[in-house]
Amino acid sequence: MTNSKISIIIPAYNESRTVGDLVSKIVELYPEFEVLVINDSSTDDTSAVAKDAGAKVFSHPYNIGNGAAVKSGIRHASGDILVFIDGDLQHWHTSISILLVVLLIRCKKSERFNYCRCHEP
Repeated sequence: MTNSKISIIIPAYNESRTVGDLVSKIVELYPEFEVLVINDSSTDDTSAVAKDAGAKVFSHPYNIGNGAAVKSGIRHASGDILVFIDGDLQHWHTSISILLVVLLIRCKKSERFNYCRCHEP
């Protein structure tokens, strides 16, 4: 996992008040991560704010919902590991490091068998 590329995917709809701070903090903490904002046809400045903060932004032509934004994020991401975080600050950017530490501990790749042990007790 230490050599894996990580993509942070942020589905967003009318999140211009919060998405800029979230993206800026993620880019500051994890400059090597790919940060994608999937703009679900917001009517505010979500797209511009996210782009100015350092995210790659992909916009839907019309609002099709969070599930579709998540799927778009999966399609556009180039990372081996995908992390989803809401643009409304429901979850803090610091949750990313906690999640990745747990993955590192629980998902040690076996050099011999090349499989993930995530499901073992």
